[in-house]
This record gives sequence, structure tokens and C-alpha cells, in this order.
Amino acid sequence: MPKTLVSLGANLGNVRESMQAAKRLLSDAFGSANISTSQLYRTPPVGGPDGQGDFLNAVAAIETDRSVWEVWEIIKGIESSLGRQRQLRWEARRIDIDLLLYDQHRIWTPHLKIPHPRMCMRTFVVIPACEIVPNWIEPVTGWTI
Repeated sequence: MPKTLVSLGANLGNVRESMQAAKRLLSDAFGSANISTSQLYRTPPVGGPDGQGDFLNAVAAIETDRSVWEVWEIIKGIESSLGRQRQLRWEARRIDIDLLLYDQHRIWTPHLKIPHPRMCMRTFVVIPACEIVPNWIEPVTGWTI
């Protein structure tokens, strides 16, 4: 089964509740036996408008037989169900779920880029990923997480 890595982040509203709901919905969608999640990490915002509060961040590793496009649609649906609204890039958000890796696939479309092009530069992704999947390989560099 393909291995998938997604990041979760939130800094608007009841952040802890949003993160727990996102984890629960991912587990419902992919099966609790097929998902593992990191602990929550509090991090300052990166980029975006000034005055934002800290984020809670985590990553989830998922094993699924669903296609990358199905996975992407599921996580976008979860974001929508939890009140995600997209207006400005890197603004405060109730929930953000990004598809980081899908096995060793490389995809570059206007809307989906895998591996996520900035994942290796973001400690709020790398540190929680090291917690749960330190030996996974990033397909462009060939390096482990």
C-alpha cells in the first residue's frame, strides 16, 4: 500500500479542537489501523500577515490503497468540513492539511505538488515527521526525513 504523509496546522478558533477533529476525520476516512500521528507542536507562524497567533502542527502517516487524487480530495473535503476558507496565502486558518508525500511519486500540477516543495525547509513539518517516520525517503533528494 502506498505510504502518504500529510501535515496538519491551525491557529484560528479552538485550535486544539480543530486538530483533534482533523485527526479523527482522517482516521475515519482511512481507517485507524492505517494511520499514525505525531504529537502536537506549537510553532510561530511562517510568512503571511503580521499579528497571527502561534500554530499547532502535527503530521500523519497514512497507508492507503487510494490514489493520490482520492487522498487529495479527502483531505480537501476534511478542511472544508472544518471551516477552512482560503483568501490570502499563509493567513491564519482554522485548519490546514497539506499532502506532503505519496510514496515515491513526483507530481507537479498547478494545484498539487508532490513532494511538497517546501516541506524540507519547514521545521514544523520535519520535526513531527521525524517522530513517526524518520526513515521515509524524500524522493527528490533521496534523503530520509
